Amino acid sequence: GKPVLCEKPLAENYQRANEMADAAEQAGIINMVNLTYRNVAPLQKARTMVLAGEIGQVRHVEASYLQSWLVSKFWGDWRTDSKWLWRLSRAHGSNGVLGDVGIHILDFASYGAALDIDHVFCRLRSFDKAPDNRIGEYELDANDSFTMALDFSNGAFGVVHA
Repeated sequence: GKPVLCEKPLAENYQRANEMADAAEQAGIINMVNLTYRNVAPLQKARTMVLAGEIGQVRHVEASYLQSWLVSKFWGDWRTDSKWLWRLSRAHGSNGVLGDVGIHILDFASYGAALDIDHVFCRLRSFDKAPDNRIGEYELDANDSFTMALDFSNGAFGVVHA
């Protein structure tokens, strides 16, 4: 087999993702997800400092990934430009902000802290955005925000929001 580079989502659910990982391991091939923020210089520096012991033991990690496209017209107006509406509608393929940026911020937090995440508690929220939360054929039901509490492998706490 050949090495495989996947984009998110890797699979529809955890079980399928594990099956893919197991198959790649059994075949002896590399199978990975593209996590674009791994190569950002400040994240690399943070990880280097943690691994070198320059900041002591990590006890708390806080991370956020805030987007402005729903509140700013910089990218266009989602209320009038339908190219954005799919991101707000599960029926049109959106997994909301959790599906869009969740993996990135979790990877950012764990990679930068050089720690594995043992447990995640997540709360999702969808906000009213239009009358009856609908614009044309688009039901605006994808999650708009999340907060997470994390337990890291060394006992550190984490707080993540987007």
